Amino acid sequence: MKVRRIWAIVLRQFYLHRRSPSRILDLFYWPTVDLLLWGFVTIYLETSTVRLPEFVSFFLGALILWNILLRAQQGISVSFLEDVWARNLVNLLVSPLSIVEYIVALEW
Repeated sequence: MKVRRIWAIVLRQFYLHRRSPSRILDLFYWPTVDLLLWGFVTIYLETSTVRLPEFVSFFLGALILWNILLRAQQGISVSFLEDVWARNLVNLLVSPLSIVEYIVALEW
């Protein structure tokens, strides 16, 4: 893995996000909504007088982890699809960039 190749894709994504308000909104809107939603659910369950079984906390933790993984997968998929729609995928595939470097750069 070459850091220069990863940095090139990160820089490319930065330039794409810099000119697109909808992409910038997605970066901040969904994490804020998720944080508020699960934060309020947690506060409600802590202050409720009903005694809940212990598996409920494990279930909530699994839901939060699932949501984090879903957002990461969605970010990679949307970036990949944008490359396909812009007909730029062929350019990336003929470059010496590996799939691992591409995925690492999209998640960074």
